[in-house]
Amino acid sequence: MVSGGLNLVVKEVKDLLRDPKILIGMILVPLIMFPVMGSAIKVSIGALREAYSKSTVAAVDFDGGCFSSLIIEALRKNPSIDLVELNAASIDDLLAQSRGLDTSLLIVIPRGFSLNITLGQHGFIYVFSIIREISISSIGGGEVLGSITDVIDKAVSYRVISELAPGRDPEAVLKPVLVYYNTIFRGEVLNINPQVILGILTSQLTTLPVTIFIVLIFAVQIAATSIAIEKEQKTLETLLTLPVGRLTILGSKLIGSSIIAALGSVSYMVGFRYYMNSFMEYNLQQLDIPILSPPLSFYIVIGLLMFITLVASLALAIVIAVFAEDVRSAQALVGYIVPLIIIPGIISMFSDVNTLPPIVKILMYAIPFSYPMIAARSGLTGDYSIAFIGVVYVTAFTIAILYVAAKLFTTEKILTARILPRRGGRRL
Repeated sequence: MVSGGLNLVVKEVKDLLRDPKILIGMILVPLIMFPVMGSAIKVSIGALREAYSKSTVAAVDFDGGCFSSLIIEALRKNPSIDLVELNAASIDDLLAQSRGLDTSLLIVIPRGFSLNITLGQHGFIYVFSIIREISISSIGGGEVLGSITDVIDKAVSYRVISELAPGRDPEAVLKPVLVYYNTIFRGEVLNINPQVILGILTSQLTTLPVTIFIVLIFAVQIAATSIAIEKEQKTLETLLTLPVGRLTILGSKLIGSSIIAALGSVSYMVGFRYYMNSFMEYNLQQLDIPILSPPLSFYIVIGLLMFITLVASLALAIVIAVFAEDVRSAQALVGYIVPLIIIPGIISMFSDVNTLPPIVKILMYAIPFSYPMIAARSGLTGDYSIAFIGVVYVTAFTIAILYVAAKLFTTEKILTARILPRRGGRRL
């Protein structure tokens, strides 16, 4: 009996691995997709930082006063600015000259600027931002613009303060209060603005729910298709006539599918770890805060929960496939539970479950497929309580589904049960 069950497990694993949709979609895709995504993000960030490490800025001084000259000198000495000084008779002439320049910012200092500052009035400067492309990377131009206006404002303010209040520190006059931001994360104090920490952690959660529900959907479709193919090709009847118990057949299918699920889970966690490490490489090196990289315990706990959830989805898919006549009807039946996987993933991408309305929160905790997504968010902060609750809840859910599957396999309903009508339209 043991030998027969082992042979069935081996057969099931081989059959699943021979299916290119399973081998590629569930095992190879995470190992390929995450490194490719991480490398692409790394290259993009590097190119973006290199592009904005030194910005070309064109400027024209129509004023010629002491304060306008001060601004030009400050821009010229700034190491992150490549200043191009233009001689233009008018704004139209300036715009015409800028068309041949590789710059996205034009600074115009009008006449009377220095006089207004001297009289204690506002001095006006015109900044033209040239939009040459529309992309996410072009948003970085806004940061360049902000840094340039800071250089201008600082140069003028320092000069005015030094003339009105000799001996006073201009920086202390402009900012009499200095705030030192600290963040407590996983019990450690980090001398970093919490917005920076939250930005890095939030970026880690952007792709996580999407990938989890993709893997779960693959698992459900794989298990349902496995049973449906045997029913469609009439090989299930032959399998049931073998001198092996039906529960052994069910167990072999679950064990074989679980082995594939384990491979998919390990593949997913290995690929995702590479993705997160490559994604945070620049930030972690610059900030020197390795604590932001998830610890090994995170991958172990979330990987265990992911594996149990995969087994639950496989068991549910087998039960559903019992009521299908062929692969097409099996896929149709599986489609009814796909929203229970996708909707929690979408909610987890944008919201913390504790901030949701009570009814939505209850529904999220009631759906077993949502626990890997919820636990991953809380696990990044070192809180694994949701993960452990999820392990218990999803395990209980899996046992219940396995009980139903066992009942179906020990009766002739495994061959005769139908939900969807046959092609002739009769419902059996």
